[in-house]
Amino acid sequence: MTDYEQLLEKIEALEYENARLVSELDEIRGAEDRSRQKIEKTYADAESKKNSALYAYALELKSLKAFAYKWREYFDSAVSELKKSEIIDLLSGFLDKIDHTTAKRTVEKISKNLPNTQSDSLSEKAEQFEFDLSEAINPSEALDLESLCKELGVFEG
Repeated sequence: MTDYEQLLEKIEALEYENARLVSELDEIRGAEDRSRQKIEKTYADAESKKNSALYAYALELKSLKAFAYKWREYFDSAVSELKKSEIIDLLSGFLDKIDHTTAKRTVEKISKNLPNTQSDSLSEKAEQFEFDLSEAINPSEALDLESLCKELGVFEG
C-alpha cells in the first residue's frame, strides 16, 4: 500500500468518524431542545399555579376581611346589651382556635348571649357557610354592585 492509499484510507476513516460525531451532536442538541422545552413548560405551569394560588388567597383574604368587618359592626352595635368581658373572651377564643368544631361551639355560646332574633340564623349560617371559589369567579346570580358595595361598607349612597 502506498502512502497515497494510506492517506485516502485515513481521510475516509476521519470522514466516517466526523459523520458519526455530527450525528451524535445532532442527537444531543435534540435532547437538549426537548429538555429546554420541558423546563420552560414546567416553569410556565409553576407560574400559572402560583398566580392561581395568589388569586385564591386574595379572594379568601377579601372574604375574611368582609366577615371580620361584619362581625365588628355587629359586636359594636351589640356591646351595650352584652357584657364586654364575655364578648372579648368568646371572640378571642373564637379567633385563636378557628376550626369547624370550635367555631360552631363558639357561635352557639355567642348566640346564647345575643337577642333571640339573631341566634338561630347565626348558628345556621355558621354551619352552612362554604366558600366556593368557582362561584366567586363565575357567579350564577346577577350581582347588584351598589348593594354589594353598601354591604361591604365601601359605598354609603
